[in-house]
Amino acid sequence: IQEAQAKLEKIRSDPELVHAYDLYEQTRIDYKFGIQGARLEERQGIARNLKAMGIPAPQIAQGTGLSPDEIAKL
Repeated sequence: IQEAQAKLEKIRSDPELVHAYDLYEQTRIDYKFGIQGARLEERQGIARNLKAMGIPAPQIAQGTGLSPDEIAKL
């Protein structure tokens, strides 16, 4: 534990390492939200297709995970 704490202190005291870590974290967060957005768009596209086929909204909601309100807005 002491060795890990010493490494952490070394990282915290180096502005370049702190900046690199901040960039890494921001990239990770951007990626996560990008993937979530793409998945939502995919589910919305599927819901639009099912809606056009006449599938009832409750069944579309069950299959896509979208709410009935979200489906109504499509």
